[in-house]
Amino acid sequence: MSTYHGGTRKRAYPLCTQLGCSGTCSQQEHKQIVDYLIDTYGAEKVEYMGKKGEQRVLIEPIQILDQDEFRPNELLQMT
Repeated sequence: MSTYHGGTRKRAYPLCTQLGCSGTCSQQEHKQIVDYLIDTYGAEKVEYMGKKGEQRVLIEPIQILDQDEFRPNELLQMT
């Protein structure tokens, strides 16, 4: 869990559409997301959870989700 403004929040795995996928979820789009997460954040594991449509993206190590890019928009507007 992370803390913010005196509270705590659970980390939530992002949807693929939050990382640039169009929602049609082609293999090419998902490969670009995997490459981006590995190259940018050093992700060791990236998996898609689901079979159709928007899918949650499991990213490890989970501390990557503490980056501003993965924080809920309403929290970013407060800072």
